Formats: sequence, C-alpha cells, structure tokens
Amino acid sequence: MADTLRTVDYGSVMSTAPWWGTALVAGVFGLLGVVLAQLVAVRLDRWRAAREDSKRWLDARRSTYAGFLVAVSHTQGLIYHHWDDRNRARLEGALGAVDQTYQELVLIASVTVADVARTLYFKFYDEFENWLEGNQNDPENFRTRLNRAKWTLENAARDEFGVGSSKSWPSAAYED
Repeated sequence: MADTLRTVDYGSVMSTAPWWGTALVAGVFGLLGVVLAQLVAVRLDRWRAAREDSKRWLDARRSTYAGFLVAVSHTQGLIYHHWDDRNRARLEGALGAVDQTYQELVLIASVTVADVARTLYFKFYDEFENWLEGNQNDPENFRTRLNRAKWTLENAARDEFGVGSSKSWPSAAYED
C-alpha cells in the first residue's frame, strides 16, 4: 500500500454562473416585492381616503338636511301653537335658524334636493308672511301645506341617500 494520494474524478462539473448571480437575483426579487407592496399600500390608502371622504360628505348632508327640517318644523310649531299672537319679534331666533340651515343646505345639497329645499323655503316664508299679515286664518291648513312641502324634501333626501321614499302622502302621520 502506497502512501500516495488518490484523486477521484467526479466528471468535472463546474458552475458557469458568477458568484454574485444568486445575490443579484435575490436582490432584484426583493426590490420588486418592496415596490409592489408600496404600490398596493398607496392604492389601498387612496381607496380608504376616498371612502372616508364620501362618508363624511354623506354625514354632513344628512345632518344639514335634518337641521333644516328641524328648524322649519320648530318655527312652524311656534307659529301653530301661538296662532293668534302674530309677533314677529318672538320668532326672530327661529327664523334665523331656518335661514342659516337653508343656506348651509343649498351649499352642499345635490341639485334635486336643493331645488326641493328652495321650494319648501319659499313656501314657508309665503305661509309665514300670510300668517303675519292676517291673511292666513286656518292653522290646520297652514300646517298641512307646510307638512306636504316638508314631506317632499324628506322624500328627495331619502332618494338621494338610496333608502327609498314614500310615494303616497302619509296624511295620518302629518295631520296629528
């Protein structure tokens, strides 16, 4: 037995890829992953912001529409319950609330709702002036005409919000 070293031939398979190739491929895929993740994050953030803006806008419109209806109803109630006391000074605060909420509504409402609100607003002031001048002598008729105009605004707002509207006049609910 000789003390010689034997060499074994394994077929001389040698890699032709450079030593840095694997690192480069891994780096490129890593970079593509980061870029893709950032693009997805930006898109989701924009979608979320648009959804939040839409919700805020809807909430603002809902609040303004309701505020206008409340102001008109409150002033209508004051007139109705003090029918024989035609004192405009007593109603100044309530009339100011009607004016303010109407202006807010017209600024943010859709065209359809703004048109219906405008009709209610002018109807309210026509009825108010007739009452103030003594030309309006029937409190029930006064209340019914304004309730119909309010009902029309309620339906326009409900249609805008996509919750459906009542197609028939709910006389029992408004005549009490």
